Amino acid sequence: MPKVSVIVTVYNVEDYLERCLQSLSAQTLEDIEILLVDDGSTDQSGRICDEYARKHANARVIHKENGGVSSARNAGLDAATGEFIGFVDSDDFVEPECFARVYGAAVRTGADVVCFGFASVWGDEAVMKVVGGEERLFDGNRNAFCAQFDRQFKYFCWDKIYRRRLFEGLRYPLGRIYEDAYLLPALLSRAGRLLMLPDVLYYYRMRVMSITHVRDGRLNQWLEATMPLVEIAREKYPEDIDKAWGRYNIIQLRSIDAIFECDHFRKHPCWKYQYRLLWKRLGSILFLRCPQVRPMRRVYALAALLCPDLTAAYVRARCRRNRRLLTYEH
Repeated sequence: MPKVSVIVTVYNVEDYLERCLQSLSAQTLEDIEILLVDDGSTDQSGRICDEYARKHANARVIHKENGGVSSARNAGLDAATGEFIGFVDSDDFVEPECFARVYGAAVRTGADVVCFGFASVWGDEAVMKVVGGEERLFDGNRNAFCAQFDRQFKYFCWDKIYRRRLFEGLRYPLGRIYEDAYLLPALLSRAGRLLMLPDVLYYYRMRVMSITHVRDGRLNQWLEATMPLVEIAREKYPEDIDKAWGRYNIIQLRSIDAIFECDHFRKHPCWKYQYRLLWKRLGSILFLRCPQVRPMRRVYALAALLCPDLTAAYVRARCRRNRRLLTYEH
């Protein structure tokens, strides 16, 4: 049995794929399985995967009709044989010691899930933001689940490895975006221990067309993806339900942020629904005893309702400043 199965979902990323595969070839963990899931690519991505598998005995390629990232990850999960599961997006790359480091930490601590730091990059070298912290062990099922409410925790699948048995009977939802947020609460509700490592081992490529930055009618799915967290907390951890609703409130305000980023925010297909929902849930945002929603964000919620045009102008100005900071000239 391989120590780690790394699932790489691939769709029309020929310009970035070789950089990703080079980083996987350099892994210092000896017993590693690389599963390349070609999700119906129409460029040269499938050919690049096949060439890689011919040169590397530990790599397999799964060619399938296009079904989206959840379908591709599920195909990888069905084929995986490793003790642990890891994910790498095909336009990203990892440090050579990435999986050796996190697997070793899992063995050392008995963790079922190991989270690690990542850096957002523009190009291959320009590090824009580092997410890390001190090494911390969340021991016990409830503590592992509640790690989601820690500010260091991120709702991505690729900054973690998971014991494969956690996925038994669980798969990513088809036809959805924010699929990581849907599944993570269920996975963590099965974990006995979760470890957070400070090591920055993963490089997330910032791209204009990244699915993470979708700002269309599917935006409401972000809130929908948070409901499993609330439902599991209500059923298994009722003493932590306020924390779960606090997370929901954060995503609600971030959804408003995303709408305000549009020049004509009132024409956004989700604006009316989100605006009405913000009025409906304002009491929870303002008065819920939850440190996740900071005081300035509560003020922001009021401003978004009472002065939406002015608040939108502020958000767009902030976004323009951030884009200038992200500009990287080779």
